Amino acid sequence: MMVPKAVAGRERVGRRVSSESNARKAHRGNYSYRDFLPRTGEYRLSVDRMDFAPTRDMADIAVAYTSSFQGWVMKTADSIRISGCEVKSDPIPENPYHALIILPSSVANDRDDQKYWARTLAEECIWQSATDRLMEEPGSF
Repeated sequence: MMVPKAVAGRERVGRRVSSESNARKAHRGNYSYRDFLPRTGEYRLSVDRMDFAPTRDMADIAVAYTSSFQGWVMKTADSIRISGCEVKSDPIPENPYHALIILPSSVANDRDDQKYWARTLAEECIWQSATDRLMEEPGSF
């Protein structure tokens, strides 16, 4: 499937979760801000474009990064933009479905600001476990 260059408003992007504890919490609807916390000095977060990724490809890509991969915490691009961040397509050779959530660049070196934005992004998410994703077709959830 061809992946559009622009990330549409209703498109869902997913932040990978590798912590079993955070995955259990997310399954219950309690999302950890740590899943959206950038590294110190950073203001961009890698995400996957969930609506275009073939199921097996997306799982294989995620597992290649970490064997403890649990699933994704997802949001729509519109909800991210409303919070004051941007979402941009950023395909890379190992992941053509890669995108970025871009926080204000001023937060890069202020850990308290990074935590504020991470908490904001962790609101109103949708959990998608890796095993559930393997049972569904792209775009069906």
